[in-house]
Amino acid sequence: MKEFEQPSIVPNEKVIQSSIAAETMSSGGVSVGTTPVLSGSEPTAVIDSVTPAQMGSDLVEDATKKKKFKVGQILIRGFLCTPFLAYATALCALLVSQGWPTAAAGLLFPAGYVMLSILGLEMATGSFSVMPMGLYAGRFGLGSVIRNWCWTFIANLLGGVFFAFLLWFSLTKGGAVEPPGVLTTLAHLAEKGFLFGIWHKWMGCCYWNGHIV
Repeated sequence: MKEFEQPSIVPNEKVIQSSIAAETMSSGGVSVGTTPVLSGSEPTAVIDSVTPAQMGSDLVEDATKKKKFKVGQILIRGFLCTPFLAYATALCALLVSQGWPTAAAGLLFPAGYVMLSILGLEMATGSFSVMPMGLYAGRFGLGSVIRNWCWTFIANLLGGVFFAFLLWFSLTKGGAVEPPGVLTTLAHLAEKGFLFGIWHKWMGCCYWNGHIV
């Protein structure tokens, strides 16, 4: 039986993998290439998981794939991404307006992330985290990163505005009736969480990018 050979990687990709492996060890995990010490009477445990090194390599490959997208592909994927998150947000707001506890309604929000992930759509915050890894690995230049960020952000913004108009038009009959409770709840959430949401996303991206580099 031939041993599995990992694909060769450039030095910077090795640094990314080593960083992820070091974080795994510091949190109590097992680093790549380390065999757990077991007594002779204990069976070897088989764990279905992805190693940190493989995770780092996959993220670099994902960044390289994003770099190859044409502008039209980015716009379509980014435009369709935001409505899925908005669907989940509107559902949470609807439940809150009907008396659900905020924490209970919030448990349904991740469904939006699951849907866009399964469909392979483009989200700006994901690109903010992934694209610098491909840049650091030497797969492409800074111009490709900025290009992807700008078009993805524009597409997400257009998708969000489109969904907001569609939701308002459908629930108010084009402004003919008073806004229902769900729209009022969404408006209050937008007033309270807009600036905090921007700060939260950027801090998250800065943390992960700085931690990986």
